[in-house]
Amino acid sequence: MKAYFLHKKTAYLSTSGRVLLFLLLSWYNIRLWEIQDIADYCGFSYHHTYSHIISDPRFPASVDIRGKGRNRAKKLYFKKDVIEFFATHKQKKVI
Repeated sequence: MKAYFLHKKTAYLSTSGRVLLFLLLSWYNIRLWEIQDIADYCGFSYHHTYSHIISDPRFPASVDIRGKGRNRAKKLYFKKDVIEFFATHKQKKVI
């Protein structure tokens, strides 16, 4: 799985500042997941995850960060929020 590290003002930091930020966020285990990472975690296809899970209004919002080239934002989600979503929406067993 790919792990992305985030800070809203990363684009304005120098290279040494980005390295320091990367180390700090790694230390605190703050990771971002792509849709494919979420699909791998829950065991569904990318299409099913995008169409049925991510589109659920209860699903956590994506992180608002600009993409590299065409200013298209890449949908990234906090790993912790995604795991909490699945934990809080699991079905209860009927005995």
